[in-house]
Amino acid sequence: RTRLAAIAATLERLPSPGDHEFAPTPDPFKQGLEAVGLGLRARLTPSQFGGATLAGLRSRQLRPRRLPWSAAPRITLALYRPRSLEATLTQIDELRPLVVSAPTELVVIDDAADPSLAYLPSLVEGIRLLREPGSSMGKAVNTAAWHARGEILMFLDGETRLEPAWALTAIDKATDSVQIGHPPAPTVIDGGRRGRVSRYPALCVRREQFESLGGLEVLPDRAANPWDEFVQKCRMVGHPVQFAPR
Repeated sequence: RTRLAAIAATLERLPSPGDHEFAPTPDPFKQGLEAVGLGLRARLTPSQFGGATLAGLRSRQLRPRRLPWSAAPRITLALYRPRSLEATLTQIDELRPLVVSAPTELVVIDDAADPSLAYLPSLVEGIRLLREPGSSMGKAVNTAAWHARGEILMFLDGETRLEPAWALTAIDKATDSVQIGHPPAPTVIDGGRRGRVSRYPALCVRREQFESLGGLEVLPDRAANPWDEFVQKCRMVGHPVQFAPR
């Protein structure tokens, strides 16, 4: 009996299997990393933590957008060389009447002019952002066309202000002719300054036709408007071109 009592007392002092199964095992390496991270964060200012770009986005409190982009689009809106994140969001807001009228997708070619454009997909769900740092206009346009899925392409640069009525008409007529929308005259804003207006037209064309003409000539940025070269090619092969204010 004395021996059995001693064995029972010993068993009571041993840890149970559950203690071994659920007891956390210290990880010195992980604890060391956490300590280093906390130390670095403690020395950073709020504007430094996450980077200046991310801090700027937080301070701007930009509102996310939800548009009915299509997985099987008929129209590809190609926005090349966007000017800034805020300007691009404004353009997307202005495109809403067009997006809700037909199956549409949006392809944005980012030339890295504004680092915060990298956060555009998190603010506008369903768009495609393609990065082409420092690309020329011709290269950006051709990249957008290469990735497009719609049968109708509409090209817009980062300063285009699009009239929805013109866009809808241009899409209907693009099956018969290339549609060129000239920029409107600059508008006077507060202080007597003239509003910013794109020097490039908006262009609407069938993707098959654009590809058959070899796309847009890749010219230096200081050269004349590359769309002029494209219009000349259209005329050489007999494709009708229609000009209208947008």
